[in-house]
Amino acid sequence: MPYLHLELFPEEYDFMMDEPVEARKRKCGINPMVQRDVDSINQRRYDMKVRVFMLTDLSPDHHKATLTDDGFISSYQYCERVDYRNNLQPAIELFLCL
Repeated sequence: MPYLHLELFPEEYDFMMDEPVEARKRKCGINPMVQRDVDSINQRRYDMKVRVFMLTDLSPDHHKATLTDDGFISSYQYCERVDYRNNLQPAIELFLCL
C-alpha cells in the first residue's frame, strides 16, 4: 500500500524534494506552492472524496468543508479501500468462473 499511496497522492511527499528556500518557507508556515496548483490538487482529491491536503485562506469553501464532512476520508483510508478491492478482484473473478 505505501507505493499506492505515493502514486495516488504524490503531493503528500512533495516536501521531500524541497530546496532550502522552500524548506524554510514551510517551516514558517508558508506553502511554497502557487494557489492554482494547490486548488488543482485539492480539486482532484475532492473529486475522489478524499479530504484536501493543503488549505490556504484563498481555498474555495467546498475544499475547506471536506475537513468536517464525514463523507470524505483520508488518503490512507482511500488507499486501503483501493488495495482491498484490487486484492479481492482476482478472487471474485475466480468465483464467477466456477
